[in-house]
Amino acid sequence: MPDGAGVNSPFRRGEVTSVPFEFLFKKITKLSKGCGDLANKLKMAEFLTGGDMKRIYIALVLMIVPLCSFAQDILGNVAHYRAEYSYLYKKDSARTGYYKDIYFLDVCKSGHSYFYSRANQYRDSVSKALLAEGEHWAEVAEKIRPLPRGLKWNLDKRFVEGKYHYTNRLSIHFYRAIENLRMPQWELKQDTLTIGGWLCHKAVATVGGRVWEAWYTPQIPISDGPWLLWGLPGLIIHAKDSNGYFKFRCENVGQLAVPYKIVLPADGKEVIEMKMQALLEAEQMYEKDFLKFETTYLGVISGSSSAPLPKRKYIPLYVVK
Repeated sequence: MPDGAGVNSPFRRGEVTSVPFEFLFKKITKLSKGCGDLANKLKMAEFLTGGDMKRIYIALVLMIVPLCSFAQDILGNVAHYRAEYSYLYKKDSARTGYYKDIYFLDVCKSGHSYFYSRANQYRDSVSKALLAEGEHWAEVAEKIRPLPRGLKWNLDKRFVEGKYHYTNRLSIHFYRAIENLRMPQWELKQDTLTIGGWLCHKAVATVGGRVWEAWYTPQIPISDGPWLLWGLPGLIIHAKDSNGYFKFRCENVGQLAVPYKIVLPADGKEVIEMKMQALLEAEQMYEKDFLKFETTYLGVISGSSSAPLPKRKYIPLYVVK
């Protein structure tokens, strides 16, 4: 990641960390007018930070003015920020190489952050645009066929509500789980490492049944990161699980030139809601035994003349309990 971390980036080294916290608190108090109940936000911030006043101020900034330009003026123009992550993952522990996708982390002024596949989002947006122009679905399918494919799951973290929405498309249906958003119990380490020009600090926590090593930079004061990894005093730049099956690395971060309205593939469509545990089990069945998934979730009974599909190996990002 180059210095400045992208065009129009407000996060240039040495410009962010000098903002006094007393100054931040005064600005937060002023900004709280018209932004909802400050007491509720303070209570949530205290919960998220364990009572540490310095981190409470940071959390309040994230909740009330998450998109303010920290490098220029804490009361400056409200903008959207985006971090781009390369996501390396394995489906088979015996496989030496990785599959790869690119995920966007979009931070929104509403107190949300969205984590979604760039390729899958692009295919869906092109498809919707062509259908809106009146093209037949078969023609649309043919036109988007050459476009890169991406993973179909996305995550919406709603910090003020204390909830997250996890959505995935399995076969022809969208499935969603809405669960409480819990901050990982990070163990902060003394180790430091420069990654892509950012001075990063190490932290370790168990999230989703796996032990994660994360490297975050206080130089980007956004307490967020890829997937369900968040809650550190700075953006998570790199993270991997202890088995080396999954790796996230921030390749670029900066301010979007134009505020971007996110339209996810499931928006405007019927979504089947279920508990996270049930959705994870459905995902595993879908990946490992598709015919069984069809029978169980779609009511489809494959013809006996069809040759059975081989059972596939699958390593879940979120471990089923």
